[in-house]
Amino acid sequence: MESYQRAYPLILRLHMLTEIEHVLHLFFSQADKSQDAKRMVIETVKSSWEKRFEHTQAGLMGREPLLALRRVLFQMLDLKAEVADSWLYFAKAARHAGHESTAHSAIMQAERYGALKAHVERAKLKWSNPMERYDAVRVLREYIDIHSQSPTSDMGITAKAIVLHWKWTQELGMQEISQIIENFQEHCTRLPANHRESEKINFLLGHFFDISLFPDRTGASKFEGNGNNGCRVTNRKDSQLLPSILNHYATSLQYGHKYIFQSLPRLLTLWFENAENPSVSPEIKKQLHQALQKMKSNVPSYTWLSVFSQLISRICHTDPDVLSCLISIIASVFIKHPAECLWQMVAVVRSNQPPRRKPAREALTMALNQLKNDQNLRSKVEDILKAYIGQDHRHGFVDELVKLCNVAWKKDLKSKTMNIQQEGVNLIRMMKSPQMKNKILMPEQAMLIPVLPCDGRASMSHNPYPENSVFVKDFEEQVEVMQSVQKPVVVRILGSDGKGYRFLCKPNDDLRKDSRMMDFNTMINRLLLNDSDSRKRNLCIRTFAVVPLNETNGIIQWVNNTNVIRGILNALYESEFGKDYHSTKKISDMYSKRLKPKGDLHEIDFYRLLTNKYPPIFHKWFLNNFRDPATWVLARNAFVRSTAVWSMVGYVIGLGDRHAENILIESTSGDCIHVDFACIFNKGETLQVPERVPFRLTPNMIDPMGVCGYKGAFTSMCTVTMRILRDNWDSLMNVLETFAHDPLVEWIKKDSDRHQSESTQKLGKCERRLRGEVTRFPDRRDIRQLLSVSGQVRAVIAEAVDPENLSQMYKWWMPWL
Repeated sequence: MESYQRAYPLILRLHMLTEIEHVLHLFFSQADKSQDAKRMVIETVKSSWEKRFEHTQAGLMGREPLLALRRVLFQMLDLKAEVADSWLYFAKAARHAGHESTAHSAIMQAERYGALKAHVERAKLKWSNPMERYDAVRVLREYIDIHSQSPTSDMGITAKAIVLHWKWTQELGMQEISQIIENFQEHCTRLPANHRESEKINFLLGHFFDISLFPDRTGASKFEGNGNNGCRVTNRKDSQLLPSILNHYATSLQYGHKYIFQSLPRLLTLWFENAENPSVSPEIKKQLHQALQKMKSNVPSYTWLSVFSQLISRICHTDPDVLSCLISIIASVFIKHPAECLWQMVAVVRSNQPPRRKPAREALTMALNQLKNDQNLRSKVEDILKAYIGQDHRHGFVDELVKLCNVAWKKDLKSKTMNIQQEGVNLIRMMKSPQMKNKILMPEQAMLIPVLPCDGRASMSHNPYPENSVFVKDFEEQVEVMQSVQKPVVVRILGSDGKGYRFLCKPNDDLRKDSRMMDFNTMINRLLLNDSDSRKRNLCIRTFAVVPLNETNGIIQWVNNTNVIRGILNALYESEFGKDYHSTKKISDMYSKRLKPKGDLHEIDFYRLLTNKYPPIFHKWFLNNFRDPATWVLARNAFVRSTAVWSMVGYVIGLGDRHAENILIESTSGDCIHVDFACIFNKGETLQVPERVPFRLTPNMIDPMGVCGYKGAFTSMCTVTMRILRDNWDSLMNVLETFAHDPLVEWIKKDSDRHQSESTQKLGKCERRLRGEVTRFPDRRDIRQLLSVSGQVRAVIAEAVDPENLSQMYKWWMPWL
């Protein structure tokens, strides 16, 4: 058993043997029990099997033997409904695998056992074929007409049919949106309260009202050509729909979090943007505030944690009612998770600007006031606050960290390792104090990302931070001073678990952009994890904690065992061709000679000269680092996977400045990791030497990908990633929209006259990419046709590897590497 993949068939057989044991136990131990007692035991076993089934490898090949066994076992127990359910599970797996005839046969078998849910599965099978989508709607309509008013019908199945029917009707444009809303609501009145589809029904109603108010959200880009930005209403009559949107989105979140990334960022953006909109009447504004106040009481705290950075970014909102409600929400979340929330709040609590600092501190004060009847909890929260930001917001742990960031190291510093016994004396002394024990949470990724309930249901008792918390225990006195201009330092912090954690203390840099990008990447990882094709390929983005301490300082979780690509390639060229073969001076000299009258070369010819002088060599690093063939294959695959995901995500959001020092390689796994996200929303096109490629796919990036180069696994993984991004375009645009409207992070230049149109244009480009268009450098014509996923991926890759484009890149971007 050399790997999990080879061991999996054996694990599946053990899984099947265990279920046979369960049935045999039932068969013999329950023989003399009553029918009711037997049924209770069977339901317990079924519930256990359903949970076990969710953990099996997705796909027809992995699940078909298990489902076949279950059908036999259920027939032994004379459980016809369960046999039908097994056939439907098989039909679903076959449908997802693209085996239409197999799925059709399985549905017919389920219908033999009288499975009403077979109608819904048959409709889904028809929907999977673009030529039969209208027929799918007809199948659901016939089922609804027969069963929606029948007292003996399963209302859960009927609710699912109603949801799918009106969702597909809207997608096909079969009725006007106002008529869809009216009919959908009328059907929903026949359903019982608090059924399994309540979350989806309320989300869809909110979505439909949203489309009705902003119709361009489903057609051409909502950010182009219509004069509004897709979130601000332009007249009082339209604004009457806003409370319906917010109330339905909020009600959806009371039932579960399946649509949290579609609904919650959108809900907050609509609230923030329209609360100070003169086109919205005071009465409507009051209803919006009431919706948020009600939501604050009815949804679990972890719901707000998923958008906590967005809440913090609006802490300086100009509307007093919004600000009051916002402070109240932040305070309520802070009470339940003080240590986790404080790391996201310290930048505004310690801000140099009073409009940001004052409301943030008011939220902390409100939280303490709400705990006046629970002195034990109040004392605990006060101790945490004092540890983080000190008495009266001075001389706390964060203050000392900022001082360490701003240590003025000598310019001619020779030693990379320095002792901070003098510069960090207060920090070291502070951590030895008994009052600091288990107060400062380790600002590490696993400690700060909330975990949502696995079953998708809302739960007030769920703990979003199930990991055993690790706290800062001590600092190592020896720090590593980086040799860049700003001279950031790498510190090693000892945790309460006995392990060491390294962080980069970075001065003179606003890390709020990087922090928001990590939030975005965390959401991308959740989308990738929810897709079976992505899970099989283990697609993900490596993330790390980024914590801004104020407007100019912050700390970044150090990813161990990483090297920048330029450093790796420089070392390889030196070992192959001699010292300084790829030095900065040599490259500058070559560019200088090119510009002389006699040495003038066309850009494309000079680029080819450089690629000939510096041939691709990156594959040798993998051979040197991973001597065992199995680990070499795993590392190379990890590099291709991570490069593909980053390429597609970077293309969609317009991520630029991908030079050879902003891409790191993890030396134990081969993973590709990107850093520095200041150049987003196609900002690279506005640089002095404009960028012309969508992502970095230079000769050395292609070199480790094998004999097929980028045309093999890289392209297929790009296709899977882009399909997932396009399938979730609305969720992604809702989050990107919050970036553009974030007053704390200036992603886009905020000129009072041009900001609105500029932000609209930038977001419009992102949305067009998610719709299937190919946006190119401004002087080249965009492909405005909606391409298939594979067509779009091929077109974008062609742009990235085009020598004409690469030859015009900035010299220190090093397009030949």
